[in-house]
Amino acid sequence: EEFFGRRLRKDLWNTWGSLWAMLPKGGDQIWGIGADLCNSTSSCDGLWCKSTESQSTSMVPFLQLTDTETLHTREERFHCEGDKKEQRQAKYLSHQIDEFSRRTNHSIEDTLLFLEKWGGGHGPSLGNLQHNSLDQDERPSPRTWSDPSRTPLPRAPKLKIYCLYGVGLPTERAYFYQRNTLNAKQATDEQPKRCNNSHFDPPLIMNSSVSDAESNISYGVKFSDGDGSVPLLSMGYICVDAWKRKELNPSGSKVITREYYHSQEFHLGDPMRGGPHAADHVDILGNVDMTEDFLRVVSDHGVKKMKSNIVSDIMNITERINAHPNGGLYVKKAKQNPFETFLGLFNKN
Repeated sequence: EEFFGRRLRKDLWNTWGSLWAMLPKGGDQIWGIGADLCNSTSSCDGLWCKSTESQSTSMVPFLQLTDTETLHTREERFHCEGDKKEQRQAKYLSHQIDEFSRRTNHSIEDTLLFLEKWGGGHGPSLGNLQHNSLDQDERPSPRTWSDPSRTPLPRAPKLKIYCLYGVGLPTERAYFYQRNTLNAKQATDEQPKRCNNSHFDPPLIMNSSVSDAESNISYGVKFSDGDGSVPLLSMGYICVDAWKRKELNPSGSKVITREYYHSQEFHLGDPMRGGPHAADHVDILGNVDMTEDFLRVVSDHGVKKMKSNIVSDIMNITERINAHPNGGLYVKKAKQNPFETFLGLFNKN
């Protein structure tokens, strides 16, 4: 924090336009179900795992605030020095921050909408944002092209897709945040703060005091299965489920999914890597099993014998997502007969 603080990291993040395209896709239909956050014998109560025999039908937050009061008083919030344009922007950003910080639980769609409006402290006019859609309800356009949950595969019957990724490593999946009041300073008439230099920037920071080993929560981060960088839900759901439907795979292109379970070893000849069977986000490039599969694909030698190999819980996860009344991409939910619903009122036991 002393040499490369949060504000500098945030400003650097704003210059990396591709990062906006890497934010979670699919909306609450995938990320709000929580099927990957707890095992089959428990369900989510917020971001905590509770033992239960049935799956919860409530939506699970992506971000949970541990304090929900507004960031600063209305008088202090608008007390800044700058021209009218800067003051209008400061008022707009303060309003967005206050609205977001009033509620405890935020879904992935709520969180992305806030990020779009806040724009890294620049508002929705941030240039990099113009090329990416964070609104799940936005109609198809060039802004949605990078979203596989909304943009179907090309009509290419001979196309084959190979999903190769690692699993078996704790991976960041959801977060606990709190208000950033660590360096807060009251503005005065003698020393008014600049409208474009907020003392609460970034306005929210991770609450590292939250931990619960039984719920896979450590230092304010909720973990799930993945490759150490990308959660399993992001890598597997589209490959094993959504791309099996004509809405996203109109030509029925073949999709083969190969998972590699992380197994770390120490080799004296290559001490910087995790061994020949490491499967984390970077080390998988040296995973011998993945390398063999990759060579089969690019050389077309023995590729016809390649089949999907699933070693994670992704199939059960997708099943729980699709069974949820609000879950799944392009999943047709069975409509109950009104007469059966009427009879159900007399058959509660």
